[in-house]
Amino acid sequence: MPNTDSQRHEAAPALLTEEQLSKRIQTPRRSLQRWRSTGDGPVFVRTGPRCVRYRVADVEAWIAGRSFPHLAAELASHTGRPDQEAA
Repeated sequence: MPNTDSQRHEAAPALLTEEQLSKRIQTPRRSLQRWRSTGDGPVFVRTGPRCVRYRVADVEAWIAGRSFPHLAAELASHTGRPDQEAA
């Protein structure tokens, strides 16, 4: 039996809750909350005054942007950032 659009949406929702994302990337919810205030985490969508969601595509893009083939590539990506400069 072929998959229908409704079955695909149930398997992989377009929007993730904070709890779903926390489990998906194995990171505490508190880290996600902190990242929202510092801008370090994935782009989020505020759907209400106390309701935050994450688009799957945004999360995947954020993860891809944090993927490095080796440590030197990661370190090179941090050069030039004001918070990384020596005082």
